[in-house]
Amino acid sequence: MNHSDHLSSNVDINHCMTMKKSIKDNFHHYLNCWKSFKSYFLQGINYFWGGKRLDPCKTLPCLEDWHESMRLNTCRPTPAVQVCGCIYGQTERRGRVIFGIQTEVSEKFCWAEFLRSSGVSSEHVDELRVFLLVCGLRRVKDPLYLVEVFSEWHRENPLNVLVVIGPQIDPVFTVEVEAVVKNIIHASVSPESRRTEFCRCFCRTAGVFLAQERSQRELHAAMKRCFTVVNSSVSEGMSAAILEAMDLGVPVCARDIPGNAAVVHHEFTGLLYSSPQEFVHQSQRLLSDHELRERVVRNGKLYVEEHHGLKQERETYQRLVDTLLLA
Repeated sequence: MNHSDHLSSNVDINHCMTMKKSIKDNFHHYLNCWKSFKSYFLQGINYFWGGKRLDPCKTLPCLEDWHESMRLNTCRPTPAVQVCGCIYGQTERRGRVIFGIQTEVSEKFCWAEFLRSSGVSSEHVDELRVFLLVCGLRRVKDPLYLVEVFSEWHRENPLNVLVVIGPQIDPVFTVEVEAVVKNIIHASVSPESRRTEFCRCFCRTAGVFLAQERSQRELHAAMKRCFTVVNSSVSEGMSAAILEAMDLGVPVCARDIPGNAAVVHHEFTGLLYSSPQEFVHQSQRLLSDHELRERVVRNGKLYVEEHHGLKQERETYQRLVDTLLLA
């Protein structure tokens, strides 16, 4: 064997050793991820099967804890926390997981007080048609998507109002939303321009209001009283707000994206729109076509009962756990 062959042989050996070490490291990484996930998942299932209804104030092992556990075990970041949200349940709110759809309405909820505290002032509260946009304030929910077109519609018919309600998840974006909806003008604008700018902002956001976050039962009470629950998200997994609205017997008007279209079947369990202008058109149909409204309400409630009830969720997770235990 000459010198060059000897060097080539050493390089091949070193390369093989490096690959072997890399494969071993990756194997241990994914093994630790699996062990961590399986432990938290089974804890959640045991809690779910313990005969208790999940309370938003009582945390299951939340997504952040699961991600932190994996980080400590593997000493490297992992994007799998997003997968956890899908497997644990349909959606998460503030890091907590929801199993199945079950709605409860607060008996002490006052609709007039809710509207008044949100900034809606009207002598004819019962005549208002309130479109309720339920979402956490973050960019993916795109709560400003309908603002301008809805305001134009409101000026034509002042009884139509849009109320945005949800937790302030993204502080920076929350400030942007409040500035638009509450017509806040930056202090750097000159006094002469402020009047013109205020008029422009007011016209653009007339009829749009921002409500403070409420408890789950109060939120369900507000949803039950509103005319339509609205979704304007850029992306969704499976929106709990949409399914809860269906369960409460409230029509849904949702942005036409894959996650929404998977549960909202147009003109059957709800209505879909692909532009702000189409949102107004579909909403007008709900106002004028009582048969359409009754149909989507009836079918939406049946859909949730058949596919997203607690019993169905429990059976689905049981099958999934059985599969995991055999793996």
